[in-house]
Amino acid sequence: LRAQLGRHVVLTLGQLAGAVARWPAGEVFVCENPSVVRAAERVLGTRSAPLICGAGWPTDAVRLLLEQLQSAGAAIRYHGDFDLTGVAIFRLLERELDVRPWRYDADAYTATLSASADRDLPRVGAAAADAAGDLEVALATHDREVPEELVIDDLLLDLATTGSLSQRAHLRDPVRGRG
Repeated sequence: LRAQLGRHVVLTLGQLAGAVARWPAGEVFVCENPSVVRAAERVLGTRSAPLICGAGWPTDAVRLLLEQLQSAGAAIRYHGDFDLTGVAIFRLLERELDVRPWRYDADAYTATLSASADRDLPRVGAAAADAAGDLEVALATHDREVPEELVIDDLLLDLATTGSLSQRAHLRDPVRGRG
C-alpha cells in the first residue's frame, strides 16, 4: 500500500530472499542518502521513477535487490556524495553489478562544486592517491567534498516520470520551496 501511495518501503534481506518478486525492467536509480528518498516521496510521490536508497555501504539486502533488478533487465544508475566513501561505494557497485553513474562523474562534480562556490565545503581528507578514474582525480585535485543533498533538485528532475522537462521546471528548488 505504501508503494502504491508513492511512499517509501523498507525491504529486508528475509523478505527479498524469501519470495520470488517480479521486478520491472527499465531504469532504476540508487542514491546514497535517505534525504533523497524523502525529497522524492514528498515532491514526486507516485510520479517518481524507482529509487533505492543504499544508506551508505550496501547491505546484503541492497545487493540482493540490485541483483534481482539487474536479472530482470533493469539498468541501475548510482548517485552518492562526492567524497571518497561515495566514490568507493560506486566503484564497488560498478565492479560487482555493472551499475552506471547517475550525474556522478568528474563533470558533474566540478559543476556542482562551481555552483556551491559560496559554501564552506569540507576537505576530502585522505588523499585520493590511487585515483582509479576521472572522478577520483577531480576529488584529489579540488580537495572538496560535496554532499548529495546539494544536488537533490537535479536528481528530482531525473526522477520525475510525468510531464515534459518544461512542465517539471517547478521542481527546480523543491527543497526550499522556491520555483
